[in-house]
Amino acid sequence: MNEKKMFTRNVVVALAIICIVLVGGLIGAFAYYTIALNNQSAKYDDYVLTHTHADSDYNSLNFQLTNQSNIIQNQQNTINSLNESLLNLEKPLLVGAGLKGVNYAEDYNFQITGYVVNTGQSMATNCSLDAYLTVYEVGSSPTTYTVVEKYIYLGTISYGNSVFVNQSVSYSGAGGPLFSWFILRHWNGQTYPITPILSS
Repeated sequence: MNEKKMFTRNVVVALAIICIVLVGGLIGAFAYYTIALNNQSAKYDDYVLTHTHADSDYNSLNFQLTNQSNIIQNQQNTINSLNESLLNLEKPLLVGAGLKGVNYAEDYNFQITGYVVNTGQSMATNCSLDAYLTVYEVGSSPTTYTVVEKYIYLGTISYGNSVFVNQSVSYSGAGGPLFSWFILRHWNGQTYPITPILSS
């Protein structure tokens, strides 16, 4: 009997100790989180005191920043475009001045006369004209065409200078009347631009 009472007393003491430990832990945790919450509250109060702008102010500033960035980008695009235009102005450019093509149908002859002028800002080398005549083939069925090509070498043209052209192109061997024609210009080994310098 005494042994049973002793066992019961030991169990009660052990449970009491466990309860005391748990209560102490809860009190410590409560104190820790209370202090942490107070610290966060103090930090927020300090932020509010030192930052007087509302969210709408920050949104407005961000909107202005985006607009300014877009303006800067547009200005940069304009600068790039102007730089490209400046580079193009510094290149050679061949244009026709009084340049014309006249067809003498009775002689099956096409005459090209006039000036080719370098209006660019640098020398143009290996300058030439390429004349393309499209001629009907007489008696063909269905109607077909022959293309007659004439290469006209102009040499080197310094900027601001010109070359006079007086060139005839015979198409009598093509067997029919002239249908259409165009003339391309070349310099520095390439065709500039693709559009003809002269056409029908």
